[in-house]
Amino acid sequence: VLYDETGDIRSLSDGDVVLFTVKKPYGTTVLQKELTESDQTDAGTLDCLLEPSDTIELPTGEYKYDCLFITSDGQADTFISSMLYITEAFGLYTDVADVGGDGG
Repeated sequence: VLYDETGDIRSLSDGDVVLFTVKKPYGTTVLQKELTESDQTDAGTLDCLLEPSDTIELPTGEYKYDCLFITSDGQADTFISSMLYITEAFGLYTDVADVGGDGG
């Protein structure tokens, strides 16, 4: 959720963008997703879905990520910055499907 200076939820406007960027520890970008007003829910949250295909080629380890809010007039502010941990997958959806599971 984005908040304005008064603490109210800030809705994205036409032309506003949030960039979700994942980088290696030394700064190389490995993943970036662009979120716009169409990704914001009625409750004000932004949904940034990472698909298995987004991370399948990434080596396990620590990555840095941030979310940069860019307004339609070019002002920018990083509002989240943290670590992302990519871990090894021990099972795959197809493993469950092959033995009759529901894949859930």
